[in-house]
Amino acid sequence: MQSRHSGLTSQTHTAFRETPSLKEVVLVGLGYLWLSVDQAIPLLRKLGDVFPGGIGDPLPQAWQIAWGGHALVNRLGSYWDANQYWPLHDTLAFSDSLSGYAPLGLIGTGPHAATIRYNLTYIIAWALPAFGAYLLARMLSMPLGPSLVVGVAYCYAPWRLGQAGHLHVLSEGGIPLSLALFIGGVRFERWKLILAGSVVAAWQITIGFSLGVPFLYLLFVLAATTLAVPSIRRTALRTPAMRRSTILGAMLVCLAATTFSLPYMRVLQTLPEAQRSAAMVYRWSPPASSFLVASDKNLLWGGPTSRFAGAVPNTRDERSLFPGVVAILLAAVGMGWGAWARRRRFALAGSTAFCALLSLGFGPSGWRSLLPYRVAFSVFPGWDASRTPGRLTALTSLGIALLAGLGASVLLSRLLSRHRGALAPVLAVLLCVLLVAEGTPIQVPTVPSPRSPFSNSMRLEGPILELPASQGNNRSYLLWSTQAFPNLVNGRSSVEPRYFNTMLQGIRKFPSLDALTLLRRKGVRTVLVHRDAVRAKSPEVRLLGPVLPTGASLPPWVSRSRSGELDIYRMSQHSK
Repeated sequence: MQSRHSGLTSQTHTAFRETPSLKEVVLVGLGYLWLSVDQAIPLLRKLGDVFPGGIGDPLPQAWQIAWGGHALVNRLGSYWDANQYWPLHDTLAFSDSLSGYAPLGLIGTGPHAATIRYNLTYIIAWALPAFGAYLLARMLSMPLGPSLVVGVAYCYAPWRLGQAGHLHVLSEGGIPLSLALFIGGVRFERWKLILAGSVVAAWQITIGFSLGVPFLYLLFVLAATTLAVPSIRRTALRTPAMRRSTILGAMLVCLAATTFSLPYMRVLQTLPEAQRSAAMVYRWSPPASSFLVASDKNLLWGGPTSRFAGAVPNTRDERSLFPGVVAILLAAVGMGWGAWARRRRFALAGSTAFCALLSLGFGPSGWRSLLPYRVAFSVFPGWDASRTPGRLTALTSLGIALLAGLGASVLLSRLLSRHRGALAPVLAVLLCVLLVAEGTPIQVPTVPSPRSPFSNSMRLEGPILELPASQGNNRSYLLWSTQAFPNLVNGRSSVEPRYFNTMLQGIRKFPSLDALTLLRRKGVRTVLVHRDAVRAKSPEVRLLGPVLPTGASLPPWVSRSRSGELDIYRMSQHSK
């Protein structure tokens, strides 16, 4: 048995010296893209009319991408002063900005184009993590079959289903892709790969700081490790070209991090409510049982794990950290018998476990108050950029996927060692199918996009306030504003300014004279009342007294008209 295991390890190490060809990389990338498209067929049929999974965060995120393209052409100097929450500044920095997708916003205008753009980006956000993880495994010298398993295990990790409405979390593909390019650059002494990795890393940071900040710290740890290991350091800095590319790459990443952090720092200085308090982290920190709870969208594990859902407070999907049974079993095999040296395997497993521990956040008392996230939150700059520690599972699942690749390699190598080579590709495909099955709803459920009540001929002078101003309605208003990007008093983001809520409290009796006078004094020129939303009497509707009938008298500086389901109040700044 011992000699057989030694022979197996020797064969596996030989296979691990394979390098991917350009043809292989292109074909695998197209394969992952096809897999993402295939599960999104209902989405593709109505790209401009539906959103995947729900119409919560996807609506303002579609607006963010559209705003990015609009601002690149028309308002580059005030890029961060988006058209929400007028008259506040840096309002794009009230959430992860998705600025990395801004160039896509150059294509098309209006809500329909914004919906199509979001849905295509959503599909890419599923394919890119798989491709990046596959390429990382290949650059770490894994064979093709196990590398394909790594890509699928990472992209279809079941916890991602719970984040289906959070494009900024799904957009994690730049993390493994940049690491793959860095490793490939050092391994093959290709300075262009190092620069390409730096560009991808900088792009990942521009998506948002929820994942960007932990990724920056990961890069710092890996860079320090590289400099501490003489053999790697000599390879990375052997030639002048390698040294220049390494320095330029580090400068590029630091420049992106610094530039994109400035508006967020300004927001923290001007809006105390933007601070992520410890109490907020307590509320969003998932319990340890979250590792046992799959999203209710998960066809395979949603039902069986629902018995543990009662221990997961508030939003089940938001706190689901379920890594998948197949991935964990493969990872256990990889950690115990993988072809890498034991110290290397255990280092990867320990790092993965540490990231899992970080993803639990911390609590106000007991053992949870001693978790490492508390130290990071209190000491490390920028670590409070996210209120949701569970999103660090992006790093946990990458470690699990790599270990699963090692486990798959062990199983495939055993088949090869027993002269059953024909079964090895079949087993690789079977493992990929199982991983996809336990981490996907098979086909993405879609929800109709809210219909815009505005015609292209309608001319409305901003700043505009739309009522009722509930959180759900504000999301729709942002999407509809992509037609011309007027200044909106409304908004929807991670930060809800006190200024906005105070104004809403002051106009609860709209359209009373006091409410109209307050809005006019604030500089609002147009108020739109969506009568259909008022009639719906949603629990989120927090304002509006009885809307005055059409014949009721109004101040001379207010005119009222009606268009479909809209009551339009126009206010002049000078008395008539």
